[in-house]
Amino acid sequence: MVSSSLTTSTLFWPLGLRRSGFCYGWKVPIYCAAGVLTAENEDEAASTLEVACTARAWRALQDSCGGQPEILGYCECDTRSNSIRFTSWRSQPTLVFYHRHPLSSLRFYAFDVSIFAPSPSVFSPTKSSQSFGHLLSQDFTRPARPNSGAVFSQVSLNQFNASTLLEAAINDPSARMLPATAVVLFSISTISTFLARPIYTLSKLFRAIAETPVAPNSALRDLCALVQQIEVRTEQAEYFVTEIPHLRNRGESDITNYAVRYTQFFNSIWMILNDVTIGMAFGSFLTEHAPRLAQSVDFILHRYLARDIIFTLEWLDSWPAGLKLNTELSQFYSHALVGSIQLWEKGLSQVTLHIPSIIYALGIMSTFGGMSLAISAFMDLVAVATFHIYVCYFFAGLVYHRMLKTAGSLFNLFRGKRYNVLRNRVDTWEYDMDQLLFGTILFTLLAFLFPTVLVYYSLFAIARFAILLLLASMEFLLTLINHFPLFALMLSVKDTWRLPGGVYFQLRTFKSKHGLADQFNLVIENQVVPLSLLFFQYVELSAVLARHYNPLRLAWCLLKGEYLGAIPRNI
Repeated sequence: MVSSSLTTSTLFWPLGLRRSGFCYGWKVPIYCAAGVLTAENEDEAASTLEVACTARAWRALQDSCGGQPEILGYCECDTRSNSIRFTSWRSQPTLVFYHRHPLSSLRFYAFDVSIFAPSPSVFSPTKSSQSFGHLLSQDFTRPARPNSGAVFSQVSLNQFNASTLLEAAINDPSARMLPATAVVLFSISTISTFLARPIYTLSKLFRAIAETPVAPNSALRDLCALVQQIEVRTEQAEYFVTEIPHLRNRGESDITNYAVRYTQFFNSIWMILNDVTIGMAFGSFLTEHAPRLAQSVDFILHRYLARDIIFTLEWLDSWPAGLKLNTELSQFYSHALVGSIQLWEKGLSQVTLHIPSIIYALGIMSTFGGMSLAISAFMDLVAVATFHIYVCYFFAGLVYHRMLKTAGSLFNLFRGKRYNVLRNRVDTWEYDMDQLLFGTILFTLLAFLFPTVLVYYSLFAIARFAILLLLASMEFLLTLINHFPLFALMLSVKDTWRLPGGVYFQLRTFKSKHGLADQFNLVIENQVVPLSLLFFQYVELSAVLARHYNPLRLAWCLLKGEYLGAIPRNI
């Protein structure tokens, strides 16, 4: 027999498989046994294995497993010593055990823990990293590494993962790796087929509406959180009708890709169901208490967004705490800003009668669209309700920033410098006496007017900053509702094998019977995926928030009079 000449020092063997017969598996990249066949001779076992390899489910996996399996030899199980002896091999190999998981468990081995965080910006190699890797391959001073095709690699893990399916295909060629909850997919797959075309059409139509330009370099989705959230829902619906056929038919992929897609699919479903459940409770609260909430909202709008600001402006115009501002400029600021706020308050009084209807509509939207839709609509309402503060901040900041630019130009004037526009640098320059005198007069005016401009700018800059913090908090809450890894987090507690974070070898003792010596063997175990990888989106979002809302950066922007804006929604 061909197998009689086989010899290897290490053989990976399924844990718990204690049966005599012809073992089958793979020889490359390492010797790996998938199971044992009971047959009269090796030819009969090979014929049975060949028929099993024609199963559709196995043909989808054979490329990832390094090819078709073959008969490795004959083995005998010794029940007394709890050991396995290979009678057709020249030397007895050292067994390293691995786990074979049930077909419906979706458990698997994996080296690459980044499969649950498919972020191109973090995990995919960039052009520079590829170039650096090419340079390292040319470094003759580095020690040579063994060929990955001849060592323990991902192909070996794929063989471990597919061993159960291969054994099932021997008894039933129609065996597939489908979990018990796939029955739900069977029931809704027909409905999703009929809804696929309408959903694709609506998604394409709404995407075109969301991309409608309404301002320079800004689309409708960038200015309206509600439109962006509806677009997210349409993309999720399109994702569902695309994924359901793949999950139902098992797809042409290995267990790793299937399990990852299955986890991401049901994580999205869980988040939407939780979103709708919380939204129904919040919507019922809004609809039942709409009149009382309308009174509170009306009081807040008139008190904090109108009267308190008007009182503060009038207080600043009366030299508060001995702060002697320029009288004429302070009156101009106070009258202009108070007039604009009173104009906004007059328009608000016309909308006050409709506030109960707006709250009721917000409750209906939350009941049927989920909590995320209510938060998005509330963000847009906050932006509209504070539009007068944004206008006052914009004009006050524009004047403040221009005065800083003027002060910088006058500083260059007194140093005998001037800014060269063509070369984008500061050059030495000799000024006439008239120019120096005119610059001195301008600097005197600027020095006396700057405190007044600074005070009014600080008022609306602080108000703008508080509004941005409120919008940023709601944006972060919206991200939690849409992308929180709830299903994956539940799996990390319930079944860690569903979320592998790598492998490690554990030395385990196997008891023997009849007083024989115990045996010690290595078992390949699964490492738990780190929580930082499950929350990789929030780690990245926290980094973006930390950079954008860094106190030092914000303080520097306030001092320079630069525009304070929210984080763009398309990052």
